[in-house]
Amino acid sequence: MRDLSAFGDATFDVVFHPVSNLFVPDLAPVWRECFRVLRPGGTLLVGFLNPDVYLFDHEASTSAAS
Repeated sequence: MRDLSAFGDATFDVVFHPVSNLFVPDLAPVWRECFRVLRPGGTLLVGFLNPDVYLFDHEASTSAAS
């Protein structure tokens, strides 16, 4: 994700970057590479997830509030 040098500038119409953000210590290089390989007017699809989801039992916390 941080090194897409195998691809030229403005190569893709769509860049799909799922929840893998959680596994990258520094996102700036990832975003730079996404911007570089994406054609002008292209689409960047990104997924985000709150890491707290893995720390707490969501079902237990919502049923206790009911």
